[in-house]
Amino acid sequence: MGVGTVTDVTLDRLGNVLGRALDGLTREQLVAQPAGRNANTVAWCAFHLSRVQDNNYALFAGTKTLWETGWNERFGLSADFGSGGGMTIEQVRAFDPADAPTLLAYWQAVRAVTKAYLLRLDEAAIAALRPASPTMRVEENIATAIARVTSDCGQHVGQVAYLRGLLDRHGWYGA
Repeated sequence: MGVGTVTDVTLDRLGNVLGRALDGLTREQLVAQPAGRNANTVAWCAFHLSRVQDNNYALFAGTKTLWETGWNERFGLSADFGSGGGMTIEQVRAFDPADAPTLLAYWQAVRAVTKAYLLRLDEAAIAALRPASPTMRVEENIATAIARVTSDCGQHVGQVAYLRGLLDRHGWYGA
């Protein structure tokens, strides 16, 4: 079992947790800042984890992001809207998530592209250096880059689930 297969299974698990955490949330809950005015929202965290994965796997595969091919329009945002890194809390607060099903559908679309990429990997591709990026100055191979992105996604899914738990007033939400 290679890096691609393990990552594929891991991302399925993360998607299941994300789906449960987003299930049934109202727009008010999606944009609430349960830990105070300086906290990220469920919507922003869900958007960010999908955008980061979309950006990275498009870079790895040498393709356009799904965001640039129409998903931005479903959120009413420009194709050059960032992925969330470096945004101010005011920008986080201003992010309009559309709704929970749209957030989950974006993740699922990114997940499908990611899976297709992972299934094409062979040992040589995994060992190759990832393409250069203006935002990532560290040189790393594809295996390390996949591990980094997957770890980041796991942390963000955990944040979404935790925020959902705070909104429901019962702590951590569904492992």
